[in-house]
Amino acid sequence: MKFHDHIRNRMRRRGVSEAEVEHTLRHGWQCGDAAGGRDCRTFVFALEAVYDGRWYAEKEVTVYYTQQAGETILVTVKSRYGSGFPRG
Repeated sequence: MKFHDHIRNRMRRRGVSEAEVEHTLRHGWQCGDAAGGRDCRTFVFALEAVYDGRWYAEKEVTVYYTQQAGETILVTVKSRYGSGFPRG
């Protein structure tokens, strides 16, 4: 899997690491809002930390991707901060 500069910039702005993306792809559950032949996976991480000046218990990471010639192509990565996110 390649992390292109555009994706890295989005991840940085949204507070998501490469390790979290990889973990989400391996251990996350299928989400239902991908369109255009893409797939998505979501995982909720325990955070218990301050992000952007506020304290949050959890971080939900959603990775949108596609598969081409056996390679995972990242489309975008989203994050939400809060608590009580649904799981799987």
